[in-house]
Amino acid sequence: EFISFTGELVKSGNFYNVTVPGATKKGSIVYPVDDLGAADFDGKNIAVKGYFNGLSSNSNGEFVNIIATSISEGGVVLYNYRKATSVTSGKKYLIAAVNGDNVEVMETLAQSGITKTYGYLKALEADANGGVIVLESEDFEFTVTKTDKGYTFVNSEGKYIYQSGTYKTYNESADVNSDCYWTVTPNSDGTFSLTSPSGYTACYDLGYGSYGVYNETKDTYILPCIFKKK
Repeated sequence: EFISFTGELVKSGNFYNVTVPGATKKGSIVYPVDDLGAADFDGKNIAVKGYFNGLSSNSNGEFVNIIATSISEGGVVLYNYRKATSVTSGKKYLIAAVNGDNVEVMETLAQSGITKTYGYLKALEADANGGVIVLESEDFEFTVTKTDKGYTFVNSEGKYIYQSGTYKTYNESADVNSDCYWTVTPNSDGTFSLTSPSGYTACYDLGYGSYGVYNETKDTYILPCIFKKK
């Protein structure tokens, strides 16, 4: 089970304990690997995430044990996504077009302020220094799954995205349908062609600052890259 919590880290001998405000149990980081630099956070307010490793107790109280995968200062959990050259089924990705020094991370319909089940998707502007996007939220992720019909993209709200007929907008649905299966093709320039069953390709439109699905090319259309969650 993947868990996370925030609080003050206190190093006591070989133990790294986290006092979580308002909680009856403390957190305990189990044998943190050197790369996490746990000792550097002694006495600081941190956010830690990782895998639940059972409960324990001693004279100092009860502990929730965690095998940490990341530790960050300030109580904010950061999520890292690295630019990918291929897609692995079942993993989580961002769809993001490179726009000058920034990247435009695809949003959901709700994040774009759209109350209908279809529309052009807006984007969150972010940095991608060294080919890595760092966000404070997992809400922009898509779970990408390969099937015998193609790839499906399910957003953080549990909805499939798809393009239908000759429309250039995105649709969202809690249920899969025949339009939800995309062809995913990596390109030599690092972008990806995400093509619907109707032959329409996902692009970020510089002119409108949004994502659509098009069957033609324009100078303002940018193919996205894909960034895999680390």
